[in-house]
Amino acid sequence: MGLDFGDVNLGEPWGTWYRLGLRHLFRPEPSQEAQETHVASPSAADGEFPEPWSRILTGLHPPVPLVWTYWRLACDLGPNPDPLRRTLWAKILANCDWPQGSVAFWPMSAMDNGRIVPATSHFHNGLAVIRPSMVVCFGQRAFEALYPGTAFDYGLYESIANVPVLALPGAQDMLPDNRRAKALVWGWLQSLSQRLPALNG
Repeated sequence: MGLDFGDVNLGEPWGTWYRLGLRHLFRPEPSQEAQETHVASPSAADGEFPEPWSRILTGLHPPVPLVWTYWRLACDLGPNPDPLRRTLWAKILANCDWPQGSVAFWPMSAMDNGRIVPATSHFHNGLAVIRPSMVVCFGQRAFEALYPGTAFDYGLYESIANVPVLALPGAQDMLPDNRRAKALVWGWLQSLSQRLPALNG
């Protein structure tokens, strides 16, 4: 199944991506742990973001209805993206059939000497620029970085940036063919078309 990756608003230089063809609702209070779980890098409070966030932003046209994020997105934005994850996201987005520009992949992690580390400050600062109606957080590891000390479960949450966050199974849960996890993800994503008018064109 093909996909016009214009739907995935990653911007250049992520041409590889482009050519690919309520159980909970609350507002967690920022904690000392939350303030410490991000990479040490220049502040984006003044509107300046380091790589790869700055390059992603160049291809976006805010507001973007949905931000998608997951723990290994930082790795997949590098020179060696995982082909299984890339294909999984392509198939999901193709089946959603949302208007072009409906989804922006926005990392909440970063690569640091070959390791994936949280980068939540840039993630939250970017939400103010992208202005999504909702964040879809795939997987437990990403959720734990965004909500330190909160038990992981699937459902709808509210982020510190006042944007609802939908926590869903991650790619590692859906692959290679966990149909129960895929069905859960698909059911929630289908419901977003009813919740968010912008996804209906």
